Amino acid sequence: MTQKTGEELIAADMAVNVESLSAFIGPRAQTYVRHWQNTTAGARKFYSGIVWQVLLVPVPWLLYRKMYLAAAVVFFLPIAFELLFPGNKVFGIPFAVAIAISAKDYYLYHAKTKIKKIAARYPDTEQQREKIARTGGVSWPAAIIGVVVMAVQVSFAISAIMQKTH
Repeated sequence: MTQKTGEELIAADMAVNVESLSAFIGPRAQTYVRHWQNTTAGARKFYSGIVWQVLLVPVPWLLYRKMYLAAAVVFFLPIAFELLFPGNKVFGIPFAVAIAISAKDYYLYHAKTKIKKIAARYPDTEQQREKIARTGGVSWPAAIIGVVVMAVQVSFAISAIMQKTH
C-alpha cells in the first residue's frame, strides 16, 4: 500500500461535508448532520442524547444503518459475557444504555471513515457521490433480519429462564 501525500489526506478530510454526509446517511440525514455540525463547531454537550431505537432494538438499528461488524459485536458480546460470568445481571442494562448514548457519535465516525476511504480511492467527485450513496444509506432487509435474530435470541433467553424455574 502506498503512502498518501499530505494533499491527498487533506482532500479526503475535506470530502466529509454536509453533502457527502447527507448522501451517505440517507433517511433522517438532517438529524445526524446537525449533530456533526454541532460537534465540529464545538457547540456539542458531553451528552448528546439517547437514540431510543438503539436502546430498544440495537441489532436491527445497526443492520439498518449498515454497520454489520458493530451489529455482530452487540449481538455476541452479551452472549460471551453470560458464558464467562453466568448469572451476572450487571452487564445488560449498562451495556444497552452505553450503546444508545454513543450511537450518534459512532454512526458519524463510521460514516466519516467510509467517506474518507471513498474520497481517497475515487478522485472523481461524481464517482465519489455515487459510491458514497451506494455504500451508505439504509437496508430494510438487514433490519428485518436483525428483528428475526433478536426474536430468536429473546426466545432462547425466555426458554432458559423457564427451564431454571422448573
